[in-house]
Amino acid sequence: MELKNIAILIFIPYTLLAQKGKWENYSDRQNLNKNQNKNDFLPNANKIQTAASITNPTPRNASINWQDKQGNIYIFGGLGTDDNLNEGSFADLWQFSSKDLVWKNLSGSREIEKFNKDNNKKLNPTATAPTARQGAATWADKQGNLYLFGGNTGMLDEYLSDFWMFDLKKQTWSKLSNTQEFNKKSQSSGKNKNNTTNSPAARAKATTWVDNKGDFWLFGGTAHDYAQSRDVYFNDLWKYDTNKNNWVWVSGNLDGNTRVLKTEISPSARASSAAWFDDINNVLCLYGGFGLNAEVTAYGGLSDMWIFDVKKEKWTLKSGDDKLFQSANIKSFAKENSANNPGYRFSSITWKDKKGNFWLFGGQYGFKNDTLKSDRMLWKYNNKTSNWSAIFTNTAPPIMASGAAMIDDLNNVWLLCGEFIDNSLNMKYSNTIWKFNEE
Repeated sequence: MELKNIAILIFIPYTLLAQKGKWENYSDRQNLNKNQNKNDFLPNANKIQTAASITNPTPRNASINWQDKQGNIYIFGGLGTDDNLNEGSFADLWQFSSKDLVWKNLSGSREIEKFNKDNNKKLNPTATAPTARQGAATWADKQGNLYLFGGNTGMLDEYLSDFWMFDLKKQTWSKLSNTQEFNKKSQSSGKNKNNTTNSPAARAKATTWVDNKGDFWLFGGTAHDYAQSRDVYFNDLWKYDTNKNNWVWVSGNLDGNTRVLKTEISPSARASSAAWFDDINNVLCLYGGFGLNAEVTAYGGLSDMWIFDVKKEKWTLKSGDDKLFQSANIKSFAKENSANNPGYRFSSITWKDKKGNFWLFGGQYGFKNDTLKSDRMLWKYNNKTSNWSAIFTNTAPPIMASGAAMIDDLNNVWLLCGEFIDNSLNMKYSNTIWKFNEE
């Protein structure tokens, strides 16, 4: 995507403020532009592409990400550029080990898969692995197996609703649903009805959780209405019963771009939200995203926070409202404050530490007066006190959004891939590796 009519790229300075964490770049230093300040650099996109090899994934964003019990991180697909500089979606599965910093290709080709626009085309019913896609929903079960639902092929009007599992022991994919059509609508026998025919609509960038029982949860996401030339956002909440292997529609509207029901309190329709599971209180936590306000009169970046009580099956607004593009609010630096708030965020890079705290990086950027403003602040949410704190660091990765993150046994955080703006103000894909330590 090319950004036009932009005068200046602005980043918020961090070194002037208190430091509470440290980022380190673990990628090949030859990938960097030598003219960049080492504390605030952008990758050289051409050199990143040249450095891609059979030993690591090609540059990409919006990959599908998991973490296993051993701390390894997995990425599948995403949107990026292959070794021949073709842009599109991938269908490769990679494993990254934080212990030896080694990538391993588990399945799929390094080349993009090309799709032609054809509303009548269906997926191959005999496929033995997921097709190329970006922004699919993911979970991992108690055995460590990886699950994938839906996503987008890279074409504007091709959204998926197929369901797959990758068996880590056997290293094989298996299909859990036979859905072959693009842009399929939701199917449900009614709220809280457990039925084998139930299925969420095709979508990408949905929010997901795994609860204490091991059941999967899915909220919202986005699709595209080709006939009306508009994006569609959802606010439906689904549960996948891992014992019965069925989907259950729990709350929200099955149709996209609809108002929040007056009889049911729930988040507005959105995609790309930040989310984590509070296992102590048994609640699903959701923050921000990009979507519609409650009255469906406008769409944009959101900054409200919601919790869903799994036992009571009830949404509660924890903080904020449905106002769009709210700026971050910092009342106190480097420590918790009830008034602190990250502001609107979407496609943020997130993780949960060993103490149960939730971390959020990036996901806020916008344009004003032909200027791009990117907020690369790092935030921590304390589940015990329900307060945010802004964490200042020695530098910040140039990655703005859509990357993968994991935390290892030593409490190190590893950030992989994502998207950034290069020196020519073009959106580019990354395959760099960063490590973060809290101080």
